[in-house]
Amino acid sequence: MGPLPPVIAVFDINVYLNVARFVGEPYSKIMLHTQLIKPTYNPSERLKLIIESAKLVAVTTSGVFAGNQSLQIWTSDWIVKGTINVAKRSANDNGLGWGLANAQALAADLIFGTAVVPSNGLQLPTNKSAKFQGLSSDDAQVLNTALEALSQNPSSRVICVTNDTAFRNTTWNGGVLMMTSGEFLTLITDSRKALKSLI
Repeated sequence: MGPLPPVIAVFDINVYLNVARFVGEPYSKIMLHTQLIKPTYNPSERLKLIIESAKLVAVTTSGVFAGNQSLQIWTSDWIVKGTINVAKRSANDNGLGWGLANAQALAADLIFGTAVVPSNGLQLPTNKSAKFQGLSSDDAQVLNTALEALSQNPSSRVICVTNDTAFRNTTWNGGVLMMTSGEFLTLITDSRKALKSLI
């Protein structure tokens, strides 16, 4: 029996921005893990989402889903640029208010620290199909990234991870699974525990 096909995930920019909020400016992997070991008492629902995103990034950096099955995090030019743009945007304009250099470093260290670049590069074609009706142009770009991953890896489970409720509940996803950060985190940890119990 050959190796299992990789599990592939595409993170919406809200996942990366949650991690940035959790760590603070500037982002670093060391600070991510330092913050994660600090106890958090009675977090609000918003803080829970932020913590789940941070934990998810921490567990996916290994490149392992469970056992000998690999995990790939795919990205695209739009996701990278969107993360930078929101990070550097003023806090008064729903951004993080980070300096440009730190916003760019966030993408370099956080996104490209684990990302797999599609075989045709970061510049993915924009799918303007009617199948995307009901999605914002931003959400359509993220979904398009996941669909590209699926088209290049048809035997893989491809998961789009977003904390945007409307996007997650889209009625058409083309075979892509939609999950929150917490749901995907639970899937990974439960899959790893299940394998360990069989050993």
